[in-house]
Amino acid sequence: LTVDATVDDSTLTLFDYDLNNDGPVRLHVEKGAMSIGALTLKGHDTNLTLKGGANTIDRTLDLSASGDASLSILQLFPGFKNLTTSGATKVNATLTGSFDAPRLAGEAQIADGRLRPFGSPHSLESINGRLIISPKDIRLSGVTGRIGSGSVEFGGSIALDGYAPSEFNMTARGRSM
Repeated sequence: LTVDATVDDSTLTLFDYDLNNDGPVRLHVEKGAMSIGALTLKGHDTNLTLKGGANTIDRTLDLSASGDASLSILQLFPGFKNLTTSGATKVNATLTGSFDAPRLAGEAQIADGRLRPFGSPHSLESINGRLIISPKDIRLSGVTGRIGSGSVEFGGSIALDGYAPSEFNMTARGRSM
């Protein structure tokens, strides 16, 4: 079975967040391999291009994402479901490997982000900095923010078990918080 398809208009809803394609989406499926020519998703704080594909026979992935993504996407991952998030991040990442052991790698540059745990009276605001993502952890580089009226600087890493945070090895240094 070979399928060649062009999708002109689509909407993807993740929780209450809508993403629409920007331009035609070319999909090709042949001999168990599906490829996306280029899919650009647009939404609030999002303009993200996805490329690559997956092979269902070999059970492998080879996908890339680049562009701007809303920090709201974090709420899809285990360990981040108890947060409200906002802001944007510039992403350059790949998802490769097997279906059973996918490997996420890349980086994200956060600009004016906000994280607030449910039930907390305070949020971490004005988050800026770089996250370096590997299959085993997320490393923080030059990450700063504000809690209340004080500034805070973060360093260290967050170990991952799959895509869920499993261990935090972080430093935080703040003033007037």
